[in-house]
Amino acid sequence: MTSHDTSIARAPAGEPSHASHRPRPCSARKKRIVGVDVARGIAVVGMIGAHIGVTETFDWARIETWADAVHGNSSILFALIAGVSIALLTGGASRPSTNQLAKFRLQLVGRAAVVFSIGVALELLNSGIAVILAVYGLLFVAVIPFLRLQTRSLFVLAGGLAILGPPLLETLRLVSLQATGPGLDLALFGTYPITVWLALMLAGLAIGRCDLSSLRTAGTILIGGITLASGAFGLASAISLQNGDSSSYAPRSETSTAESGGTGASVPITDLANQALTCNVYPDKISICFPEGTPNPMEFGANTNPGAPYLDQLLSQDIPGQALAAMGKAGPHSGGTLEILGSGGLAMAVLGACLVLGRFARPILLPVAALGSMPLTVYALHVIAIVLASGLDTDLLEGNRFWLILTLVLMVGAAIWSSAFGTGPLERLTKVAADAMALTPRPGVRTHRLGGPGNSVLRTALAQPGVRGLGAGSGE
Repeated sequence: MTSHDTSIARAPAGEPSHASHRPRPCSARKKRIVGVDVARGIAVVGMIGAHIGVTETFDWARIETWADAVHGNSSILFALIAGVSIALLTGGASRPSTNQLAKFRLQLVGRAAVVFSIGVALELLNSGIAVILAVYGLLFVAVIPFLRLQTRSLFVLAGGLAILGPPLLETLRLVSLQATGPGLDLALFGTYPITVWLALMLAGLAIGRCDLSSLRTAGTILIGGITLASGAFGLASAISLQNGDSSSYAPRSETSTAESGGTGASVPITDLANQALTCNVYPDKISICFPEGTPNPMEFGANTNPGAPYLDQLLSQDIPGQALAAMGKAGPHSGGTLEILGSGGLAMAVLGACLVLGRFARPILLPVAALGSMPLTVYALHVIAIVLASGLDTDLLEGNRFWLILTLVLMVGAAIWSSAFGTGPLERLTKVAADAMALTPRPGVRTHRLGGPGNSVLRTALAQPGVRGLGAGSGE
């Protein structure tokens, strides 16, 4: 008997066996991991706050500024949990077998197509939000080659990409004279560079290959995350102090980045008054300022002398210095090594804490878990809500009221939908697309055994009106 053979218990003579036809009871379905849903729900709430919240510059000594941590950290937590989700969809703690691999790969391609399409549709709303879903569509495909890697290999690969990715990407950007294009902006040089997000998804994939039901695993993730975040942010603070900065984070709403000739600096926007600068405001309240009469560095790169020979332009840039600087960046959406390690460690700590709390405080956390169980639906709804609310003259949009109201409405709606229907509507759509891509039979498929004892031939008859089985019309 091979490893793929299955023993079948036969019913006593005269008694038909219906075990192969009986659907599994609901209790036999794979239970969701509450801690993962809670962490994902926290990420969604944070991303909503990053888009519509009003926060002060983060300061450890002032608790009222801690809400500023949603910037950058929320999307990184979301990316880490996305990697965990991919692991759970492709075997969980067990790596997929070679027989399962083709199916899982095709399912991810199907999911990627839907997520990418939804992202493009949301961008058409012109909300001003840097919608991340199109990038996730790309990442779902990019992670496919790594599904069967061992956990240790995934952690090593994620760490290597986190450390070496930013300086290598910065070198590539400068060597290409800061080239732009739809593909480059989507995958490499845009708001969400792949060096950041693929590293986080690989780390999440590695975590998802662990036994997340184990309290020991949860504690390890929590402690490891705290250690990593403390080390990275501590180093970032030391670098900032050495450079004369008081904080490793640049305030988003009160600073502006002046870029010229490939160099940039974060300065208070009040210092830019009365200067001949053109400033553009981008998503997440980032302002890019550049001297009047020069090309916008966000659109045309910092190549202000395109007619010069390539070698002259290349040698005029401090490539080693810029690459090293990329490793020391820790601010939100900076794409630096210390941001990936610091915010990635913080995301691990949040996930570990949620896994622990999910074991002991499950009833209290269920509303947040419901929100996290349908992240694609909630993300799309929050973008639509922001578009519909823009321009309204009401006190409900003052300060952080809109953030609070929108979060509560989405949380209640998610809880009601989850109780009544289970999976969210857009999550159902991705499942349909995944199964269609992998040619996975839908629930209306029945499997029958043909012939007498010893005949192991199987046939599939689609339980749909107008569809004939394999033996239809043969006098059966």
